[in-house]
Amino acid sequence: MIGSNYSFFLRAIVLLLFSISNFVSTFASLTPGLCHPDQRDVLLQLKTEFKIRKPDDEFHDRYGYLMNVTSYPKTESWVNSSTDCCNWDGVTCNTESGKVIGLDLSCSCLYGRLEPNSSLFRLKHLTSLNLAFNNFTFSPIPDKFNNLILLETLNLSGSSLKGHIPKEILQLTSLVSLDLSFYVSIYSPPSSLLLSIENPPLFLHQLAQNLRNLRALDLSCVNISSEIPHEFSYMPSLRSLHLASCYLVGEFPSNVFMIPSLQSIILDHNPDLRGSLPVFHRNNSMQVLRLRETSFSGIIPDSIGNLKHLVYLRLAISNFSGRIPSSLGELSNLSSLRLYQNHFTGELPSSIGNLKQLISFNVGGNQLTGNFPSALLNLTKLRNIYLYSNQFTGFLPPNIGQLSKLEVLYAYGNCFTGAVPSSLLQISSLTTLELDDYQLSDLVGFENVSLFSNLQVLSFQSNNFRVGSPVDLNVFSSEYCYIFWASLFQQQTSLQILIFHQISRICPCQTATSLSFLSS
Repeated sequence: MIGSNYSFFLRAIVLLLFSISNFVSTFASLTPGLCHPDQRDVLLQLKTEFKIRKPDDEFHDRYGYLMNVTSYPKTESWVNSSTDCCNWDGVTCNTESGKVIGLDLSCSCLYGRLEPNSSLFRLKHLTSLNLAFNNFTFSPIPDKFNNLILLETLNLSGSSLKGHIPKEILQLTSLVSLDLSFYVSIYSPPSSLLLSIENPPLFLHQLAQNLRNLRALDLSCVNISSEIPHEFSYMPSLRSLHLASCYLVGEFPSNVFMIPSLQSIILDHNPDLRGSLPVFHRNNSMQVLRLRETSFSGIIPDSIGNLKHLVYLRLAISNFSGRIPSSLGELSNLSSLRLYQNHFTGELPSSIGNLKQLISFNVGGNQLTGNFPSALLNLTKLRNIYLYSNQFTGFLPPNIGQLSKLEVLYAYGNCFTGAVPSSLLQISSLTTLELDDYQLSDLVGFENVSLFSNLQVLSFQSNNFRVGSPVDLNVFSSEYCYIFWASLFQQQTSLQILIFHQISRICPCQTATSLSFLSS
């Protein structure tokens, strides 16, 4: 009897302890763990290592902060008090251990050198670190990042770091995202890039070998000055590869385009980088393909139509040639198509009329022929059309005014004939209109130029323009109004010839207040 009571008592104790354990575990999972004192001390020490200085316009202009970022000093919320440091701005803690696992100090107005002995490298539990868009006063990237061996995300972009990228970063084998970019110019690389790679072939080879989990790599505006090794084709997790303005050379391995998970590849502004587009398979995820200002050549393959997810295609200022394939019309998600300054020939395929999401269309500077591509009139979302410097002929379509969202039209340097359609002059959203063409004639309705409330750039050049009544240029009173009016005159030699060269920055128009044309 005593043994039975004792056994019952033991079972009751075990059940009670189990219940208490479950309660504590449940409570701990619902309550964020408090930041450990040692973690708080490290953060407070890190705060003292930098001054707070908001970036001024001069710094942005000199060092190229082209992105519209808003900075505020996150570390000002870091105070030595009883508040949980896991709730400080930019700090993320593990809810069970209380260890700091995430630090986002991007755009935090940090100013000063990032030193190798920084307390940052004592936060050994970090899995995510973002120090983008601060000013580390051109200090080198410390070689101590291998202390943060658990890092999965590292972003040091746009923070004025200078010198060689330390090879110790390649020891961070858990990295999923690495961003060391510094965008100085959207058009071309600067004469002297801040970051560079020592022994690029070895570094890139080890990067491809070691960082097998990498999904996003951005080294834009890092001086690489090397070929891209074929090992980059064997990075199975890669989703974005951004290597703009890196002074890349040699032949780009085309198999990189075939990585099934790849969504974005940007190789802009590498004029010595050669390559060609592969035959694309259907099992791809490509959304962005940008090869502006490279030495890529060859044709656009018909298989481009397999890139069903493609949103942005820019193959500009390169050496592509041949006809533009009709399979482009299968890219139903495409919003931007830029093929300018290549060697494309033939007529534009009518299938481009299927690109209902298209906003920007640029085929300027090729050898395209045929009439104005009327298929564009089906694309009601179009804001920009660039047809300049081709061999288009025929009339501008009279119903071009149905493109009610059109903001920019560059059609100069072709062989268009006939009158400028009055419907074009009724698109109130137009900001830029360039129709320089010696074959165009009457400007019907142009005397109602006051309807152009948003017009900033207007350029005509013709021997045949005729307007029946005076045109009041005082309507162009915007601070940013630029009017370029070259050799605008009526053809009859018995009438006065009016020539206006580059009337620029008129606020309001002071050079000429009206243009009067006499009808014959």
